[in-house]
Amino acid sequence: MVFPVYTAIAAATLTLILMVLGFYTVSARRSESTSLGFKKGSTLEKRVRAHANLAEYGPLILISLGLIEISVGRSMVVAGLAAWLIIARTLHPIGLITKTGANAFRFIGAASTFLIGIIVGIWLLIIAVKYLN
Repeated sequence: MVFPVYTAIAAATLTLILMVLGFYTVSARRSESTSLGFKKGSTLEKRVRAHANLAEYGPLILISLGLIEISVGRSMVVAGLAAWLIIARTLHPIGLITKTGANAFRFIGAASTFLIGIIVGIWLLIIAVKYLN
């Protein structure tokens, strides 16, 4: 079995980003004296959503990418997708937290995440179907 090094690097990087976003969210909770929930449109809401969004999309894409990397071995396509995912998941919270409303960082981060998810999902499905035979 090939160790999925590109996926491991992406997972480690995204884990650290998730922890930073988590600490950032906790600091907003403390400053707003809110232990649960948030006020609509607040700084806390933006931080909670940035953290939750990575927690929602990151793991399944990483698991799928890792299965692909184990199946096909190390490839520049897998490396590129892993790097793109890191960039996307970095841009999204920057756009969500630092800007108001729709903006390029948020759009590129979200759109890229969806595209990567679709690419990885279809690719993994193709690999899995081949193993049925």
